[in-house]
Amino acid sequence: MHDLTKTFGRRVRGRRAILGWNQGALAMRANISRAQIARIERGESSPKLDTVQQIAEALDVDVAALLEPID
Repeated sequence: MHDLTKTFGRRVRGRRAILGWNQGALAMRANISRAQIARIERGESSPKLDTVQQIAEALDVDVAALLEPID
């Protein structure tokens, strides 16, 4: 998968961990399946823009914060 997909997945997983949520809790808040969250976090799925927005809103961050390159 593309580096952006992997970066997004790592950012989602990191923010979710900071909040102390499991994948099911994020999935419920973002209104998507837990399996989809798992695929995104592993960098196996490149989500649609509306899904990216739903996840960002659930995590209470800007979309850009989830897409910034990791050093």
